[in-house]
Amino acid sequence: MSTTESKSTPSSTYAEELLAKRQDSQFSTTPEYDEIVEYMEVYPERAAGAFYALLQKPFETEELNTKYSRMKEECIYHLGRIYAKLGDNTKLKQLMVDIRPFFNTVSKSRSAKIGT
Repeated sequence: MSTTESKSTPSSTYAEELLAKRQDSQFSTTPEYDEIVEYMEVYPERAAGAFYALLQKPFETEELNTKYSRMKEECIYHLGRIYAKLGDNTKLKQLMVDIRPFFNTVSKSRSAKIGT
């Protein structure tokens, strides 16, 4: 097995698991999100920047914000996972500060789940 294969296999497996999870939970995503998920294991720094940009992206209507709030929640989980994997405590702490406005848009129980 070449190094390219060993790099892409975990990413593909993880991406497949995430896509299956998304289908099971019925949350909406954008093509941007799906693309980021595909390369996040191989290029975590690049994926972190893309997830952060997607998290900050305002949608045109409140209906779209509601539709994509679960996707934004997943972006937060992915960012936390990436920063932890990279050992970047500073960015992890800053993420907790930066997502505070998002907590105002979701229920208290979901906010508590994200914050733990």
